[in-house]
Amino acid sequence: MTDQATLPLPPEVVALFEAFVANDLVRALRIAERWSERHGAASIIDDLAVPALEEIGRRWDAGALPLAQVYVSGRICESIVDEFLTESAIERRSLPRLGIAALNDQHTLGKRVVSLVVRSAGYELADYGSSANPEELARRAAADSLDILLLSALMLSSALQVERVRRQLTSLRAPTRLMVGGAPFRLDPALWQRVGADACGATASDAIRLISELGAGR
Repeated sequence: MTDQATLPLPPEVVALFEAFVANDLVRALRIAERWSERHGAASIIDDLAVPALEEIGRRWDAGALPLAQVYVSGRICESIVDEFLTESAIERRSLPRLGIAALNDQHTLGKRVVSLVVRSAGYELADYGSSANPEELARRAAADSLDILLLSALMLSSALQVERVRRQLTSLRAPTRLMVGGAPFRLDPALWQRVGADACGATASDAIRLISELGAGR
């Protein structure tokens, strides 16, 4: 049974977290439906699903949940998005041109959550997966004329590879700006500047604000 005292979250978020842990898609959809009726579908991602997913991530980081739980929770969240946030209900935004990737990380919960948030806000987003080659990733970003490349890192070794992406973009004279996030950047608040990123988000919801700020400077 979940210890709710450890979750400084609204009851609906706790309930969704528990549905994730129980791998209960039907319950999760019912929770999202009730939320949508009270608060509107547009707030499902930022105010309901993302906090529940972030709690899943914290529990996994602490060793309290298996990696498989992270994956299943992400799939349930995608089902919620498909059910309540249809393409026709979202005003699509083609600019700025965005891409997202994880650097040599197979544990891509952070990237999955940010992708959900960004897409639910209407932005088109190219997904470059998990790249083991920072230089190749930079070349793809430049070839696709990306305005902003979002990079997620779970490990310090992966976070440090952002510097290689920056060097390659500079050598290609590509104007692509780098937004980073993940545990290493939360633990060392100055790390993002040292590796040459243009912005750093502490939470998935920060991505929308930072995209707006960086996109305004294109």
